[in-house]
Amino acid sequence: MRRLSGSLGLLLLAGSFSPRPASAQEAVSPALSVQLTLASALERARSQAPSVLAAAAQTAIAKARRDDAGVSLLPTLSANAGLNAGANKTSRSIDNGGVAGAPTELDAESLNAGAEASLTARWLLWDFGRAAASEEALAAALQAASSDEQTVQRSAVLLVANAYLAVLADQEAVASATQTLEQRTRQHDIARRRVAAQVAAPIEEVRASIAVESARGELSRAAGALRRDKAQLAGAMGLPATAELELERFEVKPVAVTADEAAVLASASRPEVASAKQRLLTAELQVSIAGANHRPSLLLSGSVGPSWQATDAPSSQTSAGANAALVFSLPLIDPSVGAAERVAIAQRSSAGAALEQVRQAVASEAVTAVLDAEQARVSLSIAEQTAKLAAANLVQAEGRYAAGAAPLMELLDAQLQDSLARQALVSQRYQAGRAQFGVIGAIGELGRLFDMAAGG
Repeated sequence: MRRLSGSLGLLLLAGSFSPRPASAQEAVSPALSVQLTLASALERARSQAPSVLAAAAQTAIAKARRDDAGVSLLPTLSANAGLNAGANKTSRSIDNGGVAGAPTELDAESLNAGAEASLTARWLLWDFGRAAASEEALAAALQAASSDEQTVQRSAVLLVANAYLAVLADQEAVASATQTLEQRTRQHDIARRRVAAQVAAPIEEVRASIAVESARGELSRAAGALRRDKAQLAGAMGLPATAELELERFEVKPVAVTADEAAVLASASRPEVASAKQRLLTAELQVSIAGANHRPSLLLSGSVGPSWQATDAPSSQTSAGANAALVFSLPLIDPSVGAAERVAIAQRSSAGAALEQVRQAVASEAVTAVLDAEQARVSLSIAEQTAKLAAANLVQAEGRYAAGAAPLMELLDAQLQDSLARQALVSQRYQAGRAQFGVIGAIGELGRLFDMAAGG
């Protein structure tokens, strides 16, 4: 009986884990397919990258603050209403007019209730420049936020451009690895036939097989890198990471600019510099705002409204009134004003130092980018020449091996050198393209990148 219950439990357990057909909602949706050119990828990055959308939201907040800057000088109107109730007790002494005896004490109690309502208007006529300075500071803050958004756009565009270039390089690497696998497969067939004809030792076929499997591994790694970089490119553009991307090739054109010219262009065009300038202006205006708190203000206020009052006696009183006042306010002693002014002055000094730091940083980055691009072009030229020589050497080694004039090791070495040379060429092309993009980004002229993407 115990065995039966145990078997039944196993059957029930197996049934509870039995697979069931997936419903329509559980079915995996097909991957999104997107045809891309560099121009469309860059435009998508500039407008739809998640980081750009977040920066645009910050700019919108700064704009809303700027638009509300002048409201402190606008009149305000408020409605007020209230109820009141109370009780009074009054005691009076009445002299008896010289008659013997104590004075007469009279007590009186009363209850009262009332209600009142009013409209109150206030209008700051003149604040001696505080509101104007605040409005200018918020306008400068808006310009700084706009420059920050451009900085984020620059980073997003360069990220997508480099990711696009990486995918193209991966595609070349896959093609190169495929070529290597085809070459080594052909040589494996030759080695197998030579061993079958007993003109070569069996070790040649083993070595040729090892070379084929090595090429398969290289192809697998290249294909994996391609899938990974496509997912990164899709994510950088705000697309699902599983999107199927089809990329169109483009020509990377060199940027004709010297190191000195790049430093000047970076200082003039980079949005980081513009943002730092606006933040310095904002800090200077904050000093003015803090100092303006020592100044007087002129305020016009007025109210109008009825009131009603009743007591426990059969009587009530209703009245209406209006008043107006022109108030001139002059702060005499306020330690917090001086403290705020000292903080604002310190922040201005910090903003000025930050501006100089940004200028030096972008100039240094631009010079470095130009030097890196020059070195990348030299390295690419060497890689191209090496690839040509390695390809010619492989052709010669294949012919010698097929004719029986060279051992297999000579062919395997030539195959390895050819494969490495082609891999180096793919890598150097990518590095050279990335270096050109780096120059464009460092000098802050993304228009050149969009022109390149458009074929201009």
